[in-house]
Amino acid sequence: MKALRGVCRKLKSKIYILDVDFTKDIGGAGKASKDIIFGLANFYEVIFIPKYAEIKNIRNDKTREAFSNFANLLLNYGIPIPSLIIKYVIANSDITLRGYIQILTTVIEKRALVLDLNYFPYLNPFNLQDLLKEFFFFGEIYYLKKYNKCKISALLQTLDNRPIDSHFAFALRCLFKFHFFNLHFLFKSLYRDVKDVFIIPKFIEFSDKILLYSSGSLVSLKVKQQDKKFQILNIGNTIEKQSTVLDKKNYILYFARLIPEKGIFDILYIFREILPHYDIKLVVASEFKDDGLKRAFFSQRRKIWTIKK
Repeated sequence: MKALRGVCRKLKSKIYILDVDFTKDIGGAGKASKDIIFGLANFYEVIFIPKYAEIKNIRNDKTREAFSNFANLLLNYGIPIPSLIIKYVIANSDITLRGYIQILTTVIEKRALVLDLNYFPYLNPFNLQDLLKEFFFFGEIYYLKKYNKCKISALLQTLDNRPIDSHFAFALRCLFKFHFFNLHFLFKSLYRDVKDVFIIPKFIEFSDKILLYSSGSLVSLKVKQQDKKFQILNIGNTIEKQSTVLDKKNYILYFARLIPEKGIFDILYIFREILPHYDIKLVVASEFKDDGLKRAFFSQRRKIWTIKK
């Protein structure tokens, strides 16, 4: 939090924070967003701006009620959502991207400080027309920079620590080496290879400050560590408390979403190199996304852990 405060120092005390509804995100990004928002609210006037990808999913009375409850929750902490956005959501069943961008450029002040807590502009397209629109979408902060001349900071939480043009190669590796086939995973990886290479240079150009959790993300972005536009936040991300274990047994704990992007297959090969040298166990916590991934994982475990100490 101290590092984020440093980014905001000497700038306006009002901050517009863009994010999805973090109450629905059970991953580390959601927890980090919650910590940052409530933390900055202790020092600055925070106005929360939901992203279009979240607003787009508010389509009926049930989702509108959930959105209203979320807005009231934030308000209890002194964090408002602009009333024009709330009225727009409640009154409209078909919210267009253009209409929502017009609302944002109206409610956010000129040259205001804007922080996107989880940049990577995806709209969850439902059809071919949406897919074409989503490909050329640079995120809300692009329009706020272009039309409102805002001071733009963005935190890259979901950026993989691999080159931005290597997702499809990684998916093919999972298919041929790990025997994990998932059509959605293959298509998503190919799409990211194409879109990320297209949007990243533009994103770097219009952003004033880019925040990262890891120096590995600099490798992914193919930028030099000396570039002052990039700042690595040396903080304990999503850690609630620390415990001291006096008599810990010899084991390695792997705790993450069990998906290929998080290295669930790679950990097997890493542990294979460790196992001949140490009397140690690997403990995998969490649950698999689907049965196909679970079968592929245990099949690989039997295949590669056939080494003699």
